[in-house]
Amino acid sequence: MNNAKKMAVPADEYLTRQDFLTFWRGRPTAGFVAADAISVIEDTAQRECGLHFEIYEATLLRLLRSKLAGLTGAHRLEFMQALWTRRIRIDDETMNAAAMAERNCLAKIHTAQA
Repeated sequence: MNNAKKMAVPADEYLTRQDFLTFWRGRPTAGFVAADAISVIEDTAQRECGLHFEIYEATLLRLLRSKLAGLTGAHRLEFMQALWTRRIRIDDETMNAAAMAERNCLAKIHTAQA
C-alpha cells in the first residue's frame, strides 16, 4: 500500500484537456509539400471528371492554376518546380487548348444524350 501512495501523481501534475489542446495546436506540422498538393488536386479532378480525359485535363489545369494563385514566395516556386517535374504546363495557351477540348467533349456528350 505504501508503494501505491508513493507512485500516485498529484492532481496538479495531470494534463488537462486544455493543456493537451494547447500542446496539439502548437506542435510543429509538416511544411508545404508541392507534390502532395498536386496529388490531392489530381484526385479531386479525377472524381469530378467521369471517364473523359478532356474534362479531367481542363479541371486539373484550372485547379492547379487556382492553387498557384493562392501561394506566395518559396511555396509558389516549389509548386511551379513540381509542375515542371511532372511536365504539367498551366500557361494560357495550354489552358485555352484544354478548355476548347473540354467544350468539344461536352458538346459531343450533349449531342449523344439528345
